[in-house]
Amino acid sequence: MSRAARGLALTVLALACLPWFLWAALAAELSFPPLTGRVVDAAGILKPEERARLEAKLNAYEDKTSDQVVVATVPSLQGTTIEDFANRLFRAWELGQKKANNGTLLVVAPTERKVRIEVGYGLEGALTDALSKVIITTAITPRFKAGDYAGGIEAGIDAVLSILSGDADEWHRRAEVRSDETDPTEIVVFVLILLVILLLVWRMGRGQRGRRGGFVILPGPSPGGFGGGWSGGVSGGYGDGGGFSGGGGSSGAEGHPVTGRVTQSLPPAARARIAEAIGAAERATAGEIVVMVSARTGYYRSAILLAALVAALVLPWPLILLTGWSAASIALAQALVVLVVLVATLNKTVRLRLVPRRVTRARAREAAQRAFWERGLSRTRGRTGVLIHLALAEHHAEIVADEGILNAVGPDAWNAAITALLAALRRGEPEAGLIAAVQAVGAILAATCPPGSDDVDELPNRVIVSE
Repeated sequence: MSRAARGLALTVLALACLPWFLWAALAAELSFPPLTGRVVDAAGILKPEERARLEAKLNAYEDKTSDQVVVATVPSLQGTTIEDFANRLFRAWELGQKKANNGTLLVVAPTERKVRIEVGYGLEGALTDALSKVIITTAITPRFKAGDYAGGIEAGIDAVLSILSGDADEWHRRAEVRSDETDPTEIVVFVLILLVILLLVWRMGRGQRGRRGGFVILPGPSPGGFGGGWSGGVSGGYGDGGGFSGGGGSSGAEGHPVTGRVTQSLPPAARARIAEAIGAAERATAGEIVVMVSARTGYYRSAILLAALVAALVLPWPLILLTGWSAASIALAQALVVLVVLVATLNKTVRLRLVPRRVTRARAREAAQRAFWERGLSRTRGRTGVLIHLALAEHHAEIVADEGILNAVGPDAWNAAITALLAALRRGEPEAGLIAAVQAVGAILAATCPPGSDDVDELPNRVIVSE
């Protein structure tokens, strides 16, 4: 992953963590309703007769056992979690006898669709976390989903009082087979999705390794339709030693026909005319000109993985805050969204839109400089080789000149050549742009390094295509 991609990934991670910091700040000060009775309906979801019936039931139980059970409905959790809100409300109201700590609080937050049973230490042995969870999922939540808040609260209170009274056998049996246990089907689907995701990531990596190189040399397409947004640059080759000449593939007159984006933009007739322009320019100079057109200079796998990471980090938040889904269901939805994002970003156009422009421009420039060495331009006798490189997917053009010619020519001349190329590309005329660039570079070479008596054509006059 490139430095830019790593930086973007860290930024996304920081943004994903931001809600936790906001939650911590908002939770610092919470406003609680006063404890006015055994049922505090601050959310206003109970009718007077429903509230009175619950009050009578809870008061009778407290008079009989001294255990204090309270119901609280709240209009908002005020940005904090149901667990934190219920715990702090329990302590603020000081429920239960001080020494026995025998209070129980049922908190309902209809806006956030959250329910919590908070139990004092003195009753935790009877009303365990597992039993509280079973009460919420089997007695309360089903009625809430049907819009029956009063019925859900009363069913939950009846279950709590039954357990605290010692009649907990049935609830213990339910706890052993909880209704919200992960469905085996969900596990199977999750594993299958995970396998597909791993297969896609593996194939992306395998595809990139397997298709490196693969240059095809063709005798020098009608102009393709390109929009704006083209960029360009001029850079130099330097140093001795190294470099690879040639490159795999076959010539256009032999082997298999080549199809793809380059062929659509520059058909054989157009490449032939560009090759003729190269030959004409080189007859007036000892320098060498090579034209290379790449369909793309990178696969940008990091963009795919980064998009999947963003989706995986963002998706759980609305599901956690706005739904009552179980953790397994959220994980399954998360995996499905990641799979959809991975499949969508297999499309080259979608993938490139996710990559910052400066990243694609830098990748295209690196590819041009690498091609300069691989195509043997660094080994010409007078170090006067010039590469004109076009990256179609990245909309970037680059002219790379060897050190024997680069420093002998002022920047204005090179800029004129790249400007002529870019102007034609923005008009949607790649053939005209490349021919103009070849002619401009040829004029530079002719003025700086004219041909000698022993001059030979060191490199073939072809348009090199990388699909």
